[in-house]
Amino acid sequence: MPEPKVSFEDSEVIPEATKTVKLDSKKSKFAKQLEGKQVFEKRAEVAHQKMMGRQEEIYLLGSKFVEMMKDKTLPENKGPIQQSLEKEILGKLINFAIDLNNDMDEPKDSMGSIGLLALVFKSTLVMRDKYNLLEYKVEQLERQLKSSQADKSNDK
Repeated sequence: MPEPKVSFEDSEVIPEATKTVKLDSKKSKFAKQLEGKQVFEKRAEVAHQKMMGRQEEIYLLGSKFVEMMKDKTLPENKGPIQQSLEKEILGKLINFAIDLNNDMDEPKDSMGSIGLLALVFKSTLVMRDKYNLLEYKVEQLERQLKSSQADKSNDK
């Protein structure tokens, strides 16, 4: 039997569709993408904050190391506090390099060691320049001494 045709004029009211259909949005591929994006953004923010904190830390440690290298205090004139401070700075630099080497978020291996070596090389160049300047001044003083001794021997 064919169903009877219903016209708009019929007095029968067609029941509304139920609104109780519950869809689980967690099963949607779009929800999974959104959740993955949020997790990624959160991890990226944490990694960025970590990087910024490290940059500040290495800047402070590096500047303290450079100040320590520029210090002209003779070893016998250094007190226990100053010696302890130098050991502490060196220890912090080494620990920083180890932490950076072991960090999985860093793009390259051994970045901590490379950074520490760069700092050592920079300080070595500063020491070389000081050594060259001192050697030049000693040679000038020796020449002056020889010339003044020669002048004294000629005057007699």
